[in-house]
Amino acid sequence: MPVEGIPDPARHKICRRCRKWFEPTEGMMFGPEVTGPSGAMQALRLAVTDDERLLRFQCHRCSRVRHTTQIVVWAVLLGLTAAVLLLEKIGILK
Repeated sequence: MPVEGIPDPARHKICRRCRKWFEPTEGMMFGPEVTGPSGAMQALRLAVTDDERLLRFQCHRCSRVRHTTQIVVWAVLLGLTAAVLLLEKIGILK
């Protein structure tokens, strides 16, 4: 549950996705998302040096939404691939 009122930066953490303040127990610390060359370099630097300054807080709700979205996207992609292969096998697509 987001913090009501004025958050204390020394005690609370801000979610990197929804930008709301939370108690530290209401989320987890994650490394940078690999979305391109710069994200890949940051992830590699985090893996090599264990630099905790690169970690960012993400609330449980945002993590759950992101995970569900990934499942839906991959399921749709798999379903469309299966449909195309089925239509090719039937002979509708050549």
